[in-house]
Amino acid sequence: MPSSNGSSVNWFPPTPRFARSKRLPIAGGQRRQPGVRQTERSKHPQVADLGGQDVEPVLIQAGFAPAGESDVARAIEACGGLRSWIAATEATCIGEVRRRKGDASQTLAGQGASRRRAAAAVRRSKTVESLPDVGGSLSAGTITPDHLDAFGSVRRDHAEALAADSAALLEPASNVDADQFRQGLRRWQQEQDRRGGESELERQRNNRKGSASTRADDGMGVFRFVLDAIVAAKVSAALAQKSERLWRSDHTSDVVKRSPAQRMADAFEELVCSGGSDGVVDTTIMIVADVDTLRAGLPGRCELLDGTPLPVDEVRELALDARLLPAIFDCTGQPLWLGRSARLPNAAQRAAIAARDRGCSVPGCDAPVGWCQIHHIIWWSHGGATDLDNLITVCSKHHHLVHENGWQIGRNADGTVTWRGPP
Repeated sequence: MPSSNGSSVNWFPPTPRFARSKRLPIAGGQRRQPGVRQTERSKHPQVADLGGQDVEPVLIQAGFAPAGESDVARAIEACGGLRSWIAATEATCIGEVRRRKGDASQTLAGQGASRRRAAAAVRRSKTVESLPDVGGSLSAGTITPDHLDAFGSVRRDHAEALAADSAALLEPASNVDADQFRQGLRRWQQEQDRRGGESELERQRNNRKGSASTRADDGMGVFRFVLDAIVAAKVSAALAQKSERLWRSDHTSDVVKRSPAQRMADAFEELVCSGGSDGVVDTTIMIVADVDTLRAGLPGRCELLDGTPLPVDEVRELALDARLLPAIFDCTGQPLWLGRSARLPNAAQRAAIAARDRGCSVPGCDAPVGWCQIHHIIWWSHGGATDLDNLITVCSKHHHLVHENGWQIGRNADGTVTWRGPP
């Protein structure tokens, strides 16, 4: 359809890739029957009429008829592709509204969108407008809206480099989840900073800030800090350790148990007001790096446990700090397999395990390493060895479930973790 200036506007990008696959059958190979399914279908014309896409039978069968596990999985995959196509279409249309009117907020407000939702939609529109190949990949379903948001989060001073490298960045984007891709983009930005003479860490330190205020409605204090990656890791380690001590205290007394958020607030208070007088707080941080990266500056890992990239020169300087625990890969020197010679893992093992597991290993648990203990998969009391392949990180909650409630955790040959209830 031509736009007001005579140019051609692609109002409806190509339908997502799942729409071009063969038509998916109804569960059990049965034909759709009139009645409930047909009535329900008529209530959802936006599903039934999107260009004759093949997703509709899958969604109907998953939502209104018994379906097998594979049918549900295909329906979820179809929903993901549909979500990407809708996001691309919306971004294109919002871009056209902005071009014609200069602002799309009124149009979005008329649809009942919140200001936050409207702002996010406009940002996506601007990203698609500046990176058309990214918009095309979103429309085709090879990346998700979350990947698009990752592209949109790149700092403005890297806009020119991002436009030049977007095609190359799209290849890994289509093969990893959005969280992994966001981490990769952070490393890409670090490389741009290095070329420009300013490190990401230096930029973060220049932008550090803190504030203290009182809420007008109830008088509660609000403290907010924005810290560089190194300082944030140290503060997080101290808070996690203090919070862990409070959790243990709660579970060995008859006091009312605190929520995680309450324990974090109390940990903050104790650290600030007592200065850790009730015991030394370890603020050791973990650096994960490849030895060739540290020695020769070759491409590779040089990051915090959460994946935050760090400048190699900064890590070399931090290595002189006794509170830096390096997990340097592809190097020898400290034993990582102790067998039955020691019950507790040594520092090298702890570093390697933390770098491998990155937090609680129980599927679905996002507790960070600072809240975890190292557990013998085959218990030490049952003859288990203190070796890397028999050690795994679990948070306090799941550790207690293992030792007190009979839950079982294991690691498969491919590295995946199994978590089973009591037999």
